[in-house]
Amino acid sequence: MALGPDAFSFPPQPATALLLPLLENPSAEVRRDTATGLGEFGAEAHATLTALPRLLSDPDVDVRNSAARAIAHISTTQSHRAAVAVMIVALQDSSPHARLDAARYLGTLGGDARDAIPALREASFDDSGDVRRAATEALTRIQSK
Repeated sequence: MALGPDAFSFPPQPATALLLPLLENPSAEVRRDTATGLGEFGAEAHATLTALPRLLSDPDVDVRNSAARAIAHISTTQSHRAAVAVMIVALQDSSPHARLDAARYLGTLGGDARDAIPALREASFDDSGDVRRAATEALTRIQSK
């Protein structure tokens, strides 16, 4: 079930309130698409940051990844600290793809992700070469700002 562009034509607050219950849907596809949809609202969906982190332990890797990306997208400068904490946890995920996404996102935050430096240093020794490269690039970006 893809939400599609029409799902985002509502004002953010009522729309996010309608979408929140779908995060508990038994279908992984619905949970994934809902997290993605909420992320599209950006900072306007800030209130969903209390519900989305539960999906970071979802059994489905695509749901976990979508939740992490949605949290990252929703985050504003003042809430980067919460996003960094979530991404530090994601750097420990069993999925190399989730770890890669987390490292890449942390790199986009620049200096706002300084709290992630120890976790990124650890990730620079990850079993996955892609994760190692992304962690090293993120460290460079964070430390240069």
